[in-house]
Amino acid sequence: SLNSRKMRSMPLARRLMALLALLPGGLAEADVHSLLGERGTLTKAKANDAVVCLHHLRLVERRPDRRLRLLTPLRECAKIDVRIVDTDRKRLVERYLELATKGAKIGHADWARVRDEVEAEADNLDPICELVVATSIDYKFLDKALIGLSEFHRISGKGAIESVSRAAALLRGGPPLRRAGYS
Repeated sequence: SLNSRKMRSMPLARRLMALLALLPGGLAEADVHSLLGERGTLTKAKANDAVVCLHHLRLVERRPDRRLRLLTPLRECAKIDVRIVDTDRKRLVERYLELATKGAKIGHADWARVRDEVEAEADNLDPICELVVATSIDYKFLDKALIGLSEFHRISGKGAIESVSRAAALLRGGPPLRRAGYS
């Protein structure tokens, strides 16, 4: 399917698949447009064409809650076989680290404003934080995201916090070295 004529004629579908491979909780259809392209450079129709392409090839399922999701075996294969575009990865990381940071608002007055947004992505927060921990422990917003993620998990019990444990283990050895890419 990845090498089919339909996929080759729709590079956005391949880019969308690379994003979905990193999101075990799936992706809201409404977010496809913003994660695949900067405002003004990608139309909603083209973003929708990418969704339709993957759906026709049976690579993605559309859930009743309007989320797109790769089945786990496909997602694991796509992580290996479909390389994410650097700009897409940057947008994805920034979006989910921001959401994880908002998790720190749980239990505060501001929580009502961000609750739905954070809870909808609870299953994706730790995997994206883990990706950043594994590739760029010194990423500028990672510390706030890990604090927000751990606070959200501590109070709600939703999601996971493996990235927090991994970051703590990596940082016990001393300050991180600057790595290219996300600083």
